[in-house]
Amino acid sequence: MQEHVSNDGRRHIAAFKTNGDLSWPLPQQEPGDIREYYEAVQPTELCIISVDPITESTPDAAGLVKALYGAACDEVSRTQSRMFLLARSSAAERLAGFLLDLADRTGRATKRGVELKLSMRRERIADHLGMQPETISRIMSSFKKAEIIRLPRPSLVIIPDLKALSNVAVGAI
Repeated sequence: MQEHVSNDGRRHIAAFKTNGDLSWPLPQQEPGDIREYYEAVQPTELCIISVDPITESTPDAAGLVKALYGAACDEVSRTQSRMFLLARSSAAERLAGFLLDLADRTGRATKRGVELKLSMRRERIADHLGMQPETISRIMSSFKKAEIIRLPRPSLVIIPDLKALSNVAVGAI
């Protein structure tokens, strides 16, 4: 989980990183800049890579730089999509979009649908989406009642029909 804390103490969960995601820490130029923290919400392995020594010793440095640039572009694209989602979507659309993004990145296809393991608490999801935890719970219950998702346990979400959830995310329902 990537968290930003502003000078006045307000915090915001900027992202939930998943296996294989890269992080691009923010530079802190001056005192009072936004502070950035990472918290592991499940067992995690961290690998810190300094690009300069690798590119100097790698025969295909251009390929490595291209791959890193592609990863950075993917991160910027995800961030832009999330900003649009927060600015222009209802609470249900935000949560549906979040679940779809997570399904795309970490979901596992099963006979029952796409399974998502939520390793983060509802409070953290709410902070990430700019909502209250109660709103997250209420919307999850309405999704369950409408059979858009199944919740066998709080940490497991099953999406039987991605199209139905996608329709909610784009405001078609």
